[in-house]
Amino acid sequence: MSARTFVIGDLQGCFTSLEQLLTKTQFREGTDTIYLLGDIINRGPQSLECLRWAANTPKVTSVLGNHDFHLMAVATGNQRYHRQSDTLLDILHAPDKDALLDWLRHRPLIIHLAPFHTTLAHAGIPPQWTLEQAQTLAKKVEKRLQSDDWKHFVHHDLYGNSPTIYTNEASKTERLRYTINAFARMRLCTSNGELEFKHKFDVSNAPAGFAPWFSYSRVDDSCGKILFGHWSTQGLMATEHSLCLDTGCLWGRALSAICLETQQITQIDCPQYAKPSIAE
Repeated sequence: MSARTFVIGDLQGCFTSLEQLLTKTQFREGTDTIYLLGDIINRGPQSLECLRWAANTPKVTSVLGNHDFHLMAVATGNQRYHRQSDTLLDILHAPDKDALLDWLRHRPLIIHLAPFHTTLAHAGIPPQWTLEQAQTLAKKVEKRLQSDDWKHFVHHDLYGNSPTIYTNEASKTERLRYTINAFARMRLCTSNGELEFKHKFDVSNAPAGFAPWFSYSRVDDSCGKILFGHWSTQGLMATEHSLCLDTGCLWGRALSAICLETQQITQIDCPQYAKPSIAE
């Protein structure tokens, strides 16, 4: 059997479910490649196990999700964002915490897989950005996360819902924050990329002018098919140019993977550890 390439939706600390999915796909460590769509950790009971597996298994990597950013922020001492529902303490008290955080902060915001004409992002890619623009902006964030002063950046500049739109007139910090929010938190936006964070469940009640980011025509086809997670309340969701693989493992629904060579989707049923929240 030739080597295969899998993309897996949000784990959120559900390691037992991950093991079951790997067994069902007949994953071969060291031969097959796995790309995770972010939110490796938090809310589920085995966040430390999920992060250790991702960081230490050959040919496994991930894009960054909002819960992954959340861990980095809390690890810098930003306790005002530490929620009661978080399951991060095992990571924060682990002897290999620093190595795990270093691995995590060196993950990209997006990954383009040219052989499959496919791009991976946790939440999505704003419709007004070409692949080149998205990669350029992602690298600016990645450079800060991988720098010596990453803790200051994450602690002081990471959080916030503004600006809601990307403009050259915004400050450098504001442009970085918009980029993070677009790739890691976006669900609804306007056709020019203005973000809206309050609505998550019933998109029919979204404010006027806002719609799911993947419902808009893109400026070109350079991103190819966009695979994303983050929107578990919508379930497995496919359009001509996008596929959501966050199928609510944490909520007792399913954990999903797609094999890019065959386009076969594999799912397993999961136990419920939490209920959907607007704070996700």
